[in-house]
Amino acid sequence: LQSDNRQRNLMFHLALLFCCVAMVTYFLAFVSPHWLESQPEYHSQFLRIGLWEVCFDGYLHPTDYVSKAYFGCWYIYFPEFSRISSWLIPPWYYAVQMLGIVAFISILLSTIAMGSQFVRVLNRDSKRWLRANTIFHLLAGACIAFQLIVMAIQSRDRRWMPRPDQNRLGFAYAMALIACLACTFTVGFLAMMYIKEDEEQLVFSDVTDAGPDIGAAAASQPMGGYGGASGQDKFMEAGGGRYFSGVGGGGQSDSAV
Repeated sequence: LQSDNRQRNLMFHLALLFCCVAMVTYFLAFVSPHWLESQPEYHSQFLRIGLWEVCFDGYLHPTDYVSKAYFGCWYIYFPEFSRISSWLIPPWYYAVQMLGIVAFISILLSTIAMGSQFVRVLNRDSKRWLRANTIFHLLAGACIAFQLIVMAIQSRDRRWMPRPDQNRLGFAYAMALIACLACTFTVGFLAMMYIKEDEEQLVFSDVTDAGPDIGAAAASQPMGGYGGASGQDKFMEAGGGRYFSGVGGGGQSDSAV
């Protein structure tokens, strides 16, 4: 039993560790404008873009009829980008942003729940919370994986950011990749805990169900190892040199040898 408890505690602490890694790394990816960035040696007019921020250095969009040049880093929904918003934020980018919100909220809720379990505010062995935390991280991992795949594919699309051969996936993309892996490991350890709980409940259920049968079998066995045809029970005390003899007809007091 102690060995099982140690295993459960180890799996929980490992799951909590990877949960915290996922929280920190995805927070950095969520707020950083370095999902896609230009390589410095090319001095591109496009500098970098994240989920919520984009940076330009004198960028002129070919279809902008007023030929406005964009400088600096701005919120991606800044009104100044209204004329190029259909190019800057295509439909797939909306999907990436929404999945990012879902992933961040899922990891945040699971981190709060597992932190509460760590300080014993919530029951650490509760199957309901095991299921909830597993679902949260499974959902977050799936959303982040979709983000990574779509961003990697679309970053090579010439209809989006100019000169894709001069761009590269940046720091935030790497952080999101680490977060996705951390979510996967968290799901694995939580699933192991869930399976362990099921196994222990199954063993306990088997023992409980077999209890009356074991009791009946024990009652049918002869009492004591010294019982003869007369039904005597004898108990020998090895250390004291004394014995107790109880005969079916009546009791007999202790006698010293």
